[in-house]
Amino acid sequence: MKDLEWNIKKNNVQIDKLENTIERETASRDKTVNQIRDLLNNIENMGTQRVNENEDFLNRKNEDAAAISLLTQARDALTAYYENNAIDMGPIQGNVNLIQAKKQGPDFAVDEHDAPGMSMSHKGKHADASKGIVQIMTYLIEDLNDEIMNGMKLEAKGQMNFDKANSTATTLLENLGEKKTNLEGSMADHEEDETDEELVRKTNTHMLKDEKTYKASIKPDCDWIIGAFTERADKRAMEMNGLVTAKEFLAGKKPSFLQKRTFNDDAFGNIGFLGVSA
Repeated sequence: MKDLEWNIKKNNVQIDKLENTIERETASRDKTVNQIRDLLNNIENMGTQRVNENEDFLNRKNEDAAAISLLTQARDALTAYYENNAIDMGPIQGNVNLIQAKKQGPDFAVDEHDAPGMSMSHKGKHADASKGIVQIMTYLIEDLNDEIMNGMKLEAKGQMNFDKANSTATTLLENLGEKKTNLEGSMADHEEDETDEELVRKTNTHMLKDEKTYKASIKPDCDWIIGAFTERADKRAMEMNGLVTAKEFLAGKKPSFLQKRTFNDDAFGNIGFLGVSA
């Protein structure tokens, strides 16, 4: 019974240890699952943001390209018009400071109440204005081209950053998935060990119960034997003493009450050996 009680105690300690281990692993597994879910959401959000950024870039690029095409056509048409009409537009400078002057009030050469005079202008009068328009168109085209190039650089940088972040997130996701699998495998092993330990404890508990039942069944007989042991021992001692006395008598040692008389063979059978002293 003591051995079984000790084994059951060890079973309880081992089961408690396994339960604590499973509890820690379950908490770690749940935390890992939450990290995986958050990481998947981040990956999805990064992908959505990258798609939106790319669409915005393509839209701006297409708008700029369309504007460049229209400005180029308009500039070419205007240039061709003045060339066809032999209008000297002069050299188009590479840099033009496009500043719109503040509009001033009219400067009247005559009384403002007099009717204005009218004169016909010659066909080259607007040559300088045409040259300025062409220059403006040229610089607008150059600005739009620069905007497209800068947008392409930013798009390439954004895609590179996305690829790097996505690669890091994918690696982390694989590591978290492996960690989750390992935790679940370890939990399954420990749960199996706990089940086995509980079966052993159950067996030991049944065996202890059987031992207690058996002890209760033999207790009356055992108590009787314990109670009668002294009496039985005393009787055995008396029997041993009688046998020793009889042995000595038969070996030739005569009792004192027979030494002064002649031995009577007929009286031999009436002698009580237990009454003879050593």
